Amino acid sequence: MLRFAGDKVGHERLALSLGINELLVHSATDAAGFYQKLGFVAFEFEAGNFRSVQPHKTITLSGSPQKS
Repeated sequence: MLRFAGDKVGHERLALSLGINELLVHSATDAAGFYQKLGFVAFEFEAGNFRSVQPHKTITLSGSPQKS
């Protein structure tokens, strides 16, 4: 697992340079709208009773999210 800090474009470029094309996030439930604006969709990638949402986004070199 990698943790990123900084701008969104930098995160995606770094992830792609490392061969990562899928971003998974645990976020506070009240931040779900923020992640939706960035192209993330709801996706349960870790089972459990978390007090968070688990948004997911597939990224490409073009910078446009892929439909999952």
